[in-house]
Formats: sequence, C-alpha cells, structure tokens
Amino acid sequence: MSVRRPVDGEVAVDYGQIYVVSGDPAWSDLGLAEAFAGQTAGLCGAAIPGTLWLTTGLHTGDVGFTVEVHDEAPSLDRYLLQFWPAPPEPDRVLKQTASTAAYWHGFARDQSPPPTPEEHTVGV
Repeated sequence: MSVRRPVDGEVAVDYGQIYVVSGDPAWSDLGLAEAFAGQTAGLCGAAIPGTLWLTTGLHTGDVGFTVEVHDEAPSLDRYLLQFWPAPPEPDRVLKQTASTAAYWHGFARDQSPPPTPEEHTVGV
C-alpha cells in the first residue's frame, strides 16, 4: 500500500480551526453549521465535498499536523508510536476514550512500585 504525506510539520491554528481543502473549493465561504451538517462527530466537519473543517484543542498557535493519503483504506488496528529525547518523567494518561483503556489503566495503578536498581540486580 502506498502512502503519501503532503503535509508533515507545524501548521497554524486560528480559533481552534484547521482547514483541509482538495481542488479549489470556496472554503472561505464555509460556515461551521454547513461543515458539520448531518454529522454526529464534532471534530472533523466533512459535509461539504472537497473540504474538511478540523477542530483542535488549541485556540491559536502552531500544532504538529500530518496528512496521509493512502491508495486504499488503511487498517483500523493501527498505532502511532513517537519518541523524542527527554529526561525520564512519570507516565500520565493524556486521553482515554475506551473501556479497554480504563481497564488497563486501573490494572497499572494497582501494581506495586518497581524494584530499585539494587533490588533488580539481586540474584543475577
């Protein structure tokens, strides 16, 4: 399966909005109600062909944003794992939307603290 990334970097966000357009639609005339007309999800307005109205959690500023164009529908059992250099810090849940995640978060919270480096090397 071929994947292209026409956008992969920082994009400007104003009023919590990012517009993605295909071809030459009149996106400047697009209103919030028209973008989400007939939809049940409120983050990606796709009611107007060739135009997407994306709502972000940031009001104004730059956000990392990647657009992928696939030759066919990608698999939904898909994960994105990102790494960056930083000193160690405690883990934290940034977003939880599924009961499976809630179950495993609860499991982790019920565990004892990890062994110290000294305890870990005993018996090695």
